[in-house]
Amino acid sequence: MRLIRSLNVNILLIFSCSLLALATSCSSLNQKQLIYTTPERRELLINLPYGQGEEDYKTNLDGASEQLFSYKDGSVVYVSRNTTWPTPNGERVKQSGISASSNQGSSGTDEKGLCWKEIHIEGFIVGYTAVPPSRLRRFDRSLNSIRLKD
Repeated sequence: MRLIRSLNVNILLIFSCSLLALATSCSSLNQKQLIYTTPERRELLINLPYGQGEEDYKTNLDGASEQLFSYKDGSVVYVSRNTTWPTPNGERVKQSGISASSNQGSSGTDEKGLCWKEIHIEGFIVGYTAVPPSRLRRFDRSLNSIRLKD
């Protein structure tokens, strides 16, 4: 009888651990981690908000690049480096008069009430634009997830 109880407890424990592992892996299926690598082997890692749709790249011969992720609601996350063209929030950053290179970056709302933010981190420019206020927390969490590796 003890053997049967012991087996049942072990089976229950294995089943519970399996469910926990499955739940943890499913929650990360909707999130994509971008690893942006420079020619100098510098990496910027960022967890993108879930639900990303199209991915777009801009580059030029001088080594400038920008990677954009568009969402169904029209919001966009971008990572840029060495660009000579304005970022999606470039004009807003200039108009705000706040230095995007500060720790907080530059942020605000546009004429439609949608949120934007841009920060500069050791040569990278990272931001989002056209984010509905209801999704702002997710996009801020994404920018807060940024990690740099040498």
